[in-house]
Amino acid sequence: DGPHLPDDAQGTLITHDFRANRVCRFRLSETGSGFASEKLPDLIHSSRVTFRPIDVKMGPDGAIYVADWYNPIIQHGEVDFRDPRRDREHGRIWRITAKDRPLTERIDFTSLSNEELLEHLSADSGYARDMARRVLWSRNPLEVHEARARWVAGFAGAFSGPDVDRLKLEGLWLAQAIDRGSQDDVDRPLLMEMLTSGDARCRAAAARVAADWADRLDNPLELLAAGVDDPSMLVRLETVRTLAAIGGERAAELILHAVDAERDDALDYAVWLAARELEPDWLPAVLAGRFDDGGRPERVLFAVHAAQSGAAIPWAVGLLENRGSVAAEVIAQAENAIALYGTPEQARRAFDVVIDPATPFERAEALLGSLLTATATRGTVPAGDLSGLSQLLHTDGGPLSVRAVEAVGVWGLAGLVEPVKLLAADTSRPNWLQEAAIKALGRLPADASATALADLADRQTLAPGLRAAAIEALAAAAADTAATAATELLATTPPQPVHDRIFRGFLSRRGGGDRLADALAKGPAVPREVLIHGIALVRGAGQEQPRLMPLLESLSKGESPVPTAAMT
Repeated sequence: DGPHLPDDAQGTLITHDFRANRVCRFRLSETGSGFASEKLPDLIHSSRVTFRPIDVKMGPDGAIYVADWYNPIIQHGEVDFRDPRRDREHGRIWRITAKDRPLTERIDFTSLSNEELLEHLSADSGYARDMARRVLWSRNPLEVHEARARWVAGFAGAFSGPDVDRLKLEGLWLAQAIDRGSQDDVDRPLLMEMLTSGDARCRAAAARVAADWADRLDNPLELLAAGVDDPSMLVRLETVRTLAAIGGERAAELILHAVDAERDDALDYAVWLAARELEPDWLPAVLAGRFDDGGRPERVLFAVHAAQSGAAIPWAVGLLENRGSVAAEVIAQAENAIALYGTPEQARRAFDVVIDPATPFERAEALLGSLLTATATRGTVPAGDLSGLSQLLHTDGGPLSVRAVEAVGVWGLAGLVEPVKLLAADTSRPNWLQEAAIKALGRLPADASATALADLADRQTLAPGLRAAAIEALAAAAADTAATAATELLATTPPQPVHDRIFRGFLSRRGGGDRLADALAKGPAVPREVLIHGIALVRGAGQEQPRLMPLLESLSKGESPVPTAAMT
């Protein structure tokens, strides 16, 4: 901003984009706890590849100055350092002015008195305000402090409004800048006035200043208490971060007020981060039953999830034991926390909810997903007999069934092989559910699943894609049996995705190519187009395959297969 620039340029952001040889403009607008940017037409966009703007500043005359590196090459290692196009001598400074508008008179700010510099804090030129701040900061702090106090006192009785509050905020910032660490440097009255300003931006800025002065303020937490319930997300965000910097049990209680209201991504992250940072403060209080959550246990549950606090799960279990006095959505959150962070014995409570016929399918699927996440991240498996999962395999035929099938495989429930096999073979089920069942069988111990997978691989009533999935899973348990089944399926000229899957499945396993070569040499004839596609897949895999590749090539030419022993 500045009087030299035209009205449509005021308040815009100008920055450089050296890769695209341009100087860009944006207009910012407040949204939530941050800002949104609107791209405006470029200030400069050059067709010269040597135009490399690397910095943009407003000068003392109000003009815009652009530092131009002036080099066609901007990379380092990508282009030889001795490339003659590298220009090590030239560079430019561009000065951009507005036509028919007077330039700003240049001022020597170092020659001005403190009082004169303070007056420049209300200038309509951003450059002038910046220079006034910079010079004031460099001067004797005691003298500046006295001049600042007189300047701020001059606003006493003035009509409160955005302009006046902005100037008062300048006074608060200056006090922060020249702070020497003494009690006298803290301007508590002005801080309190800004914390209750009608301008949300002033309230947010004051909350940030409070972080620097907290150790010299009487009861800083109560000064900030209103900020966590402020209607402005920006104020809530700054207050949360200041409270996190102060720390302590009471700070954690106040921070979690922010859970009650709407949060954008930045504010949600701020609360999440604070809950993690202050776990040593809130956790003992929660376990001791003295934490003040305002009768809203969802605040504490947010903190438990943020910190992934397994130590807090006994408290969450307590909520379940008093479910008659706790809202249903809070109980659901507590069950989810228990599933994610609890011990195997605690996780069993969540498992029992999953298999309870009264639990809605959607809720059971989500909770079972959390139990599986706990297994993947912490290796936790619910304690006790898990065979109750069998009743979920044929429930909705949708997401819950898939989760249940996945759990059978992940938890290695060999006792459920038969019901999972029946699900995989049930042609009335969707293909994706059958395939999930086959994948689960593949994760079970080989001695429990090999027979079931071999039966599925040979089952003519199954779609070729499902047979291929069974062969792929069987390859881990019984490679030779899988290779024989693969050859028989390839001989039927299945769709290309099927032989893709078969070849890739064997090529991805150590020794898999050799097992497939043995089966192809002994098995039924495979159509030429399938063999040619197999050759392409082997080449694309970047593997030598000294037994499989010669065999595929000879078979594709109609030649008798070379004994695999001779290929070694």
